[in-house]
Amino acid sequence: MNKFMDVVPKGVKVAAVVWMCAIVVLGTVAGCMFPHWGDSGTWHMPWFGSMAVGAIGGLAMGLFMAAWLLCVGYVYADARRRGMRPVLWALIAALFPHLFGFLLYFALRQPMSPRCPKCGQPVTLDQRFCSWCGAAGRGVGGGGATAPGEGSVLAV
Repeated sequence: MNKFMDVVPKGVKVAAVVWMCAIVVLGTVAGCMFPHWGDSGTWHMPWFGSMAVGAIGGLAMGLFMAAWLLCVGYVYADARRRGMRPVLWALIAALFPHLFGFLLYFALRQPMSPRCPKCGQPVTLDQRFCSWCGAAGRGVGGGGATAPGEGSVLAV
């Protein structure tokens, strides 16, 4: 759980807590305003009981929405650190129904991008040189000077 929360941006964490509290307050207010539960108001509940039902319903919905927002924030931050398009993947995860967007992201996400040993910028796995500082070598993109066929199964 700590690894998950470390990846989620701080602004998303704050927004999730504010969102959850707002939904709890909204549920409590709705419970106070509508004390008649049931068919055509035939079952009457005291105002505090109605308020408690509204608060519990708001808490359940608030926890669900906060968890959803944290997961979307995780997808955004994880896609960003993997060199993928973070806004696109966050929208896919948020808008596809039945958690299909999250499953799609985790099935198609790319491996972590290595960092250039000279400047620390992320480089893709197929780069032989850092596009930021021009450093070359084994540390950049895993590419190094190897003989043709070296390290492959077909080399005899």
